Amino acid sequence: MESGERSSRTIMMIDDSRFQLEEGADLAGVRARIEAAVIAGGGFVDFAAAGSLPIAVLITPHSRVVIATEREIVADATVIEPPAGLYLLEDI
Repeated sequence: MESGERSSRTIMMIDDSRFQLEEGADLAGVRARIEAAVIAGGGFVDFAAAGSLPIAVLITPHSRVVIATEREIVADATVIEPPAGLYLLEDI
């Protein structure tokens, strides 16, 4: 990725647990399965976290779920060389 470019990742927080979803995850499908579990009074919802890690969480009507997209700006990796020479504090 070039410096200054933006990347994003989708984060899902369920109660006190935080998961980064796999890139290209079916977000609409995950949301639908969470809603179905709540309507059913509770149930396990499966999804893939980053790195293709399989996750199963128990969702109940009391679960708190937040889905957010975080944007990240990649910093410029250019090395800035300090000026060469001896400087006195009065000169700066």
